[in-house]
Amino acid sequence: MFNLTANSICLGGLWWGYYYIPETKGKSLEEIETAWQRGDKPKDI
Repeated sequence: MFNLTANSICLGGLWWGYYYIPETKGKSLEEIETAWQRGDKPKDI
């Protein structure tokens, strides 16, 4: 039972990270800040 719970939490975290943490490699802080201020989605940054 514990393994099912732990696996569910892990998969949920992976899904959340993929969709809600933006890729910022090669972008300046100013570009990232501007994108957040415009209201861009994380995947669009």
